[in-house]
Amino acid sequence: MFLSERHGPGAFASVLAELRNEDAIALSGIVLPQIQYPTASYIAAVDTACRLFDPDRMPEQFGEWAAHHNINSLFRFLLKFTSPAWAVSRGTRIWRTFHSTGEWESELSERSFRGTLRDFAVVNGNYCRVVAGWIRGAGRLTGADIFGVSHPRCRSGGAPVCVFTAEW
Repeated sequence: MFLSERHGPGAFASVLAELRNEDAIALSGIVLPQIQYPTASYIAAVDTACRLFDPDRMPEQFGEWAAHHNINSLFRFLLKFTSPAWAVSRGTRIWRTFHSTGEWESELSERSFRGTLRDFAVVNGNYCRVVAGWIRGAGRLTGADIFGVSHPRCRSGGAPVCVFTAEW
């Protein structure tokens, strides 16, 4: 849906056409937010979409869009009564619903979040950019003005873990 909304109705088909056959098959049909798809196929699609459409902004825009799209309307309503720290920490707690590897450690304060992702099987800078966008999007669903999401340490750059921070 994101690619169709931003880049036209044939955008997702263009991405699928560029993927290896097994990745395209894994993502074909109706893609549902509550289904766990193969991480490697998902990341291959993100990388391909970046290359085809908007390498400078697509991962963060997709992550923010995904937070809004994948969090159901009842939960979005309830988020208005929480803090960004609560929303993002909840997201890190349900990580294993969608990923078979990776563990989050979260540090929360009234005005900030610091999350460390350890042991995620895939090392990919674009995927980390999607995660940063998701953090921004989930935080904004609480009504807060998220003015800083950063990714100061990344495994794709040689760090032993990925660290994400957010301030509001």
